Amino acid sequence: MNQSIDENPAFFYGIYTLIGTAFAISPHWIYFVPAFVLLLGKRIPFQRICLALGLMGALFFYAKAFYTFPELGEEKIAGKGVFSVDTVAVQSSPFHRSFLYQGTLQTFKAHDGRVFEKLPCRIYLPLKNSRMTASSKIEVTGVLLQKNPRKYVLKLKSWEEGKPNFAEWRFGAHTQLTRYLQDAFPSKEVRTFLLSMLTGEIEERLLSVQFNRLGLHHILGVSGFQFVILTAFLGFILRTFLSYRAAAFALIALLTLYFVFLGGSPPVLRAWIAIVIFLIGILSNKRCTPLNALGVALIVEIAFDPLTITHIGFQLSFLCTGAILIFFPWMRRMMGKFLAVRSLQEVRKMSLWNQHGYLALSLVRESLALNLAVHCVALPVLLSLFGKFPLMSLVYNLFFPFCSSVAFLLLLIGMVIPGIHALNHGLTQLLLKVATHPPALLDFSIRAPFFPIEITLLILTAFLYWAMRSASERSAG
Repeated sequence: MNQSIDENPAFFYGIYTLIGTAFAISPHWIYFVPAFVLLLGKRIPFQRICLALGLMGALFFYAKAFYTFPELGEEKIAGKGVFSVDTVAVQSSPFHRSFLYQGTLQTFKAHDGRVFEKLPCRIYLPLKNSRMTASSKIEVTGVLLQKNPRKYVLKLKSWEEGKPNFAEWRFGAHTQLTRYLQDAFPSKEVRTFLLSMLTGEIEERLLSVQFNRLGLHHILGVSGFQFVILTAFLGFILRTFLSYRAAAFALIALLTLYFVFLGGSPPVLRAWIAIVIFLIGILSNKRCTPLNALGVALIVEIAFDPLTITHIGFQLSFLCTGAILIFFPWMRRMMGKFLAVRSLQEVRKMSLWNQHGYLALSLVRESLALNLAVHCVALPVLLSLFGKFPLMSLVYNLFFPFCSSVAFLLLLIGMVIPGIHALNHGLTQLLLKVATHPPALLDFSIRAPFFPIEITLLILTAFLYWAMRSASERSAG
């Protein structure tokens, strides 16, 4: 499977879509560096270059027209407006729990006559108060505050609800699922962990802090790998009583329903688009490479909401997936020099003991290659975003993602076969004990409080250029 950048046009276009949008939302000269360097590929057709530059320009103007971000500073602006809810969830802080409504303040007219439009906004309501029904048109009265350059909070005084939308349905479905898990899993910590992998919502702040400490925050959410597990699980069940094509259609419908249930967070949307594209390719007998599917997901997400590029989940989701697709094969070859790859015929000639030993070493080799591929690319980004990188992440990511995926699979099986939840409860408790009680002697971090974004983008550009040149040389050879 060819994963070179210049031979996967959708991914190539996706990068330029991202560059144009980033320059519109946060202008910086550094974006011109990858835009120029990626044109140096030896086999990129001129028509593709023109289309990529056209997309970059089009998304620049589109993002500019899509959003305006007024600078409010410390000012508190009282007024009335219309709020559209995208998601509603229960959120815990160190001091209290509240309902969190995320969405867009479509219009907001201040008492002094100023009018603001299309502001990304949050509304918090105490859990003990009556809850506001999520809808696409809620007339609100309150005080508008700015929390950062692109995020606003409305302190609500009163509201007039509209008709419920999908966000309300999702909240109700999540509530029902939470009640189901309360009966199946006595431990609140276990229940919260499994619920986060199933719905992408993290109610307990302490659990989030503990996983952040180990560089495992990506586990607390719906990832592409969990989508793959769910796809395989549902596909296995559907194939027992449906034909191949009917099962594929049913699988697309069920995954779409699950996507609606989860909501359109960047990692979820990426995983759903990629898998649906793969299934459509199977139905139409057309092959779509994983890197092209990633590029399509990138373009669709940005076109749907340009501001999504500021979401940390978007940045890390696409970055890590791209690192796996582009650099994992190279890392696997490198690790093969230390832990040799044997042919099937060679393995068959081994004794039973040696076969088990080789299987264990193969799992270590694959895990090391995957871990290095992701961390080599993600390290500068994590330093730029958070100013530190926990070294224990290198150890925990060797085994914890796999073990948590087993827990997720057992959760799915337990919804069909009674008794599995009890087994899963014990396994998940053990996993959480390992995560929440790490060895103190290994609790060190690489710290870089002022790691410039310019250095990060230069490093990522160098990685992409190296990948392009390596792929071209292999093809030429």
